[in-house]
Amino acid sequence: MRISDTKRNVLFNYMGTGVNVLVPLLALPWYISLLGMKNWGLISFIWLLQSLLGILNAGIGQVLVSKFSKLAHQDNAQREVAELFFGFEKLYWAVSFVVGVIIMVLSEKIAIIWLQPAGVAIADGQKVICAAGLIFLLKFPVSVYQSALFGLGLQGSYNIASSALMLFRHAVAVLLLFVWTNIETYLIWIVVSFSIESIVLGYMSWQRVGVQYFTFQWQFEKVKAVLIVSLGFSFAVIVAMLTLQLDKLMISWMLPIEQLGYYAIASAVGIGVIQIADPITRSVLPTISRLQSDSVSLRVFNFKVLSMMAAIICMVGIVYAVAGEWLVRIWLKDEHLVEVVMPVLTVLLCGSAMNALYAVGNINWVASGRSSRVLIINISGLIVAVILTPIMIKHYQLVGATFPWVALNFIGLLLGFDWIKKGKSRKQ
Repeated sequence: MRISDTKRNVLFNYMGTGVNVLVPLLALPWYISLLGMKNWGLISFIWLLQSLLGILNAGIGQVLVSKFSKLAHQDNAQREVAELFFGFEKLYWAVSFVVGVIIMVLSEKIAIIWLQPAGVAIADGQKVICAAGLIFLLKFPVSVYQSALFGLGLQGSYNIASSALMLFRHAVAVLLLFVWTNIETYLIWIVVSFSIESIVLGYMSWQRVGVQYFTFQWQFEKVKAVLIVSLGFSFAVIVAMLTLQLDKLMISWMLPIEQLGYYAIASAVGIGVIQIADPITRSVLPTISRLQSDSVSLRVFNFKVLSMMAAIICMVGIVYAVAGEWLVRIWLKDEHLVEVVMPVLTVLLCGSAMNALYAVGNINWVASGRSSRVLIINISGLIVAVILTPIMIKHYQLVGATFPWVALNFIGLLLGFDWIKKGKSRKQ
């Protein structure tokens, strides 16, 4: 991949990320006004479950992107690409079906154990958890389609399709809620929309692979080889995801469900803002993977990526300092919401700034297979968060729940610049 290709992919990824971040944020005030804060808290619990279940894809997605990217630049590798993609598509659909069904079967017990202490009726909790299981069943395979399209050089096509689907999902959801104002309407439509997304992205992926679907047989050895490579990163990412969701888990258990709704609003911006940098990380990973043997070029490229990250942090910081509260007030149109959300949002943004700064180190660890470094950071963050988060929530409520995010990224910031020293030693 040439540097110009990387820049083009960054632009496409920014387009996709911009739509995927802004559309839900713009729709959020409508959801709250039409459904109420309690229902929004229940919906936030659905997306919390999706994030937790995402650990099943932990680390595998990045390894698949790297693998597909390398195969795409080899001669006569089309068949190997197709076999790898076929194997993982089968695996992901099997996992999504099994896990989705288990969640639906256990929905009543989950509602009693987790949501009843937060003041949710068992019937309402069971309904929401069943919907979460069905959504996961349809949503999880999208991960393998995304990995294939990114690795095979169709980042532009993926972002166009993903943006259109995101806009379609939320625009129709808001319109339907104006006609049928209840949480069941939202849940049914979200299930339908993810069905459409899986079909569209699955079709695009097979078109790019360019080999007929029914010409393959299951070859677990090809899948197993990638899974083994991803094991170290999978464990590290799982630990990180548990740390990042610990705040919401604690809130949903220790505080009324409405408080999870409030926190989800701040989190959508405060942690979601790192998606501004995500297009860069997704675009440069294939390039950094291929530059591992050229230390001089790799170090130069890493500094370029770091410069882009720093520029993003400065831009977001200036905008937030000058007009942050004003923008939040215009967005939410509710003084009470603004009063609750702003302190939480400010702390979460500080954590996000640290995350963007050490992202270059994280990308290099993934590309070079140094999963131990990621694991050290994530385990340290999880241990600290598990011990202190309940105490922080007890004393500082929602602001205290931000502790896991800040702690994890502070540790990452302390350890995330080893690539500079390594690059100097190689160059010398």
